[in-house]
Amino acid sequence: MALVLVAGAGVQSASAATVSDSPTNVSASAADSTTATVSWTPPASNGGSTVYAYAVYAYSYGGSPQEVVTGNPSSVSVPGLTSGASYAFTVTAYNSIGWSAWSNWFSWLSMPSPSPSPSPSPSPSPSPSPSPSPSPSPSPSPGTCAHGNGPLNPSVPPGCNFDLSPWTLQLPTGTTGHPTTITSAQLVAGYSSSVFFTGSDGSMDFVDPGTNCVTTPNSTHCRTELSEATQWMSSAGTNTLSATLKVTNAAGAPVIGQIHDNGAISVRPLIELFYTTSGDISAGVEQCLAGGCETRTTVGHVAIGTQFSYVISYSQNKLTVSINGGAPQNMSTPILGKTGGYFKAGDYGQSPTTAAVSFYSLKIVHA
Repeated sequence: MALVLVAGAGVQSASAATVSDSPTNVSASAADSTTATVSWTPPASNGGSTVYAYAVYAYSYGGSPQEVVTGNPSSVSVPGLTSGASYAFTVTAYNSIGWSAWSNWFSWLSMPSPSPSPSPSPSPSPSPSPSPSPSPSPSPSPGTCAHGNGPLNPSVPPGCNFDLSPWTLQLPTGTTGHPTTITSAQLVAGYSSSVFFTGSDGSMDFVDPGTNCVTTPNSTHCRTELSEATQWMSSAGTNTLSATLKVTNAAGAPVIGQIHDNGAISVRPLIELFYTTSGDISAGVEQCLAGGCETRTTVGHVAIGTQFSYVISYSQNKLTVSINGGAPQNMSTPILGKTGGYFKAGDYGQSPTTAAVSFYSLKIVHA
């Protein structure tokens, strides 16, 4: 059985929130001997809540299980299937309420057997040929990994589009007081789920469920959030976190970026960048190591669903925030220079309501 989780935009509905309708018109074709392309029509109604993901199950006698994520809300490539085997496919849609009923099955797709390699034959003598005319660079194909150095590809997981080697990922699942952590190696290898996936435009999408989640011992809020894997011990050098993103659901008033103090000195963040339901971007800066002394400053305003950028810098013992390339705004606190820390970015909700954030670039600099 193969499971494929697919990020999707879905349709909007004004009705009371329920699970969405099932996807329809499921079809499948063989792209090669081990890969199928599965297509479907999105739900007629999303149940009043945006559809964030699709799950595609491929059933076979003796088939190999696989998992992959794509941003296309109406089709996905399912790799790793068994050549010569037959598969049946069904699709379900996911919104903030849960999974829809499964679609009707598409069955059966017979995967072709691989063609035998041809016998070698003598190479003909080379003859001159004209140089081809230059052509536009092709769009990225499934499986092309830029790791932060190329165009975003909606057909690959976040760890393929972004350099996630410096990060770990905290999920809103796990056991009480111990949220699940995805390692850097897992992220780079292509981890994704219904709360962390590639959007239809190649973005890296985070969703926090708002309720029914596992939190850290020092928080009561849900989060799907990247955390820098290594703490830096000094703020005397250059330490910056730069991101381009948009908030697509601000109901949870999420924290979209932060610096957490060195864990050996304080369990509190030094600075948290909040995106409010009104579109205000607010910097919350801790004034004491014990916590509970945060002051907030509005540093910008961006309408919901609008792409913007931020830079959080803790360099030369100065703490600054800039929005959309504007002048850095100084953040004052008496604990500057007393601790290093580590960056965090993603969707750290602040209320019992689902929030969703899409990132288009994410970069750390230490010098």
